[in-house]
Amino acid sequence: MTGTWAGAYLLPGVPNAHIILNLKQDGNTVKGTSKIYSDMDSMYVVYAIEGTINGNGVVLNDAGVADHNSKTNNYWCKRISKGTISMEGDSLVIRADVSSTGYGFSGNKAIRIDRDCAPGKFTVFKSLPKPVKSVVSSPAAGPRRVRLAITDRGIADNDRVTISFNGRPLSDVYNRPLRDAALTRNPLYADVVLSATGPNLLEIASTSTGKSATSTLLVTFWSKALRKRVEYTVDCSPGKNGAISIDQ
Repeated sequence: MTGTWAGAYLLPGVPNAHIILNLKQDGNTVKGTSKIYSDMDSMYVVYAIEGTINGNGVVLNDAGVADHNSKTNNYWCKRISKGTISMEGDSLVIRADVSSTGYGFSGNKAIRIDRDCAPGKFTVFKSLPKPVKSVVSSPAAGPRRVRLAITDRGIADNDRVTISFNGRPLSDVYNRPLRDAALTRNPLYADVVLSATGPNLLEIASTSTGKSATSTLLVTFWSKALRKRVEYTVDCSPGKNGAISIDQ
């Protein structure tokens, strides 16, 4: 309910009356001010108000007179307003019946008065901000970083390789050059930056083989284009240095 509400106040004997509520909600309680004025003259009164909210029901009580410009009124009616909150179009609406409490204010002091104040009604609206449509621009295609996991495909028997990417020596994520690096079943992790225009070429040269005469290497990474994990097996036995092109 926090915010400014404005609308018409139907009060017998006071044509073209209006009401403005400035409210601040805290949990199920609300405090603020209620200004009542008429188009027929310049007189106005501003009440301090307190209230409670229960579901879509609201009760507002006059708690004192904060301001007025009447030179003749000795007291102002102390009112209670009971209404409901609803949604109409883009606005919240409070429709309330206003009744007398049998008391009035002399300044901010509530005193018993010998007559009831006239009942009334008011309808106030609070416009809600219209949602702003956010426009998100798609980023232009550009370089993308990919993490490679490199392991021995077969038996871990101390195969050793030197790896480069696009003709440049490659280092692992700990900045250790992958030069004469031992292949095991524990991955060597290396980050490469893929170019949208290619060639994104990973080259593997065998520097020595273990007990087996063959040397195969497994490279795995997540492919954004294919939306899945991709595996490449590279034969990098002596004389068969391997190379793979990594797609985005």
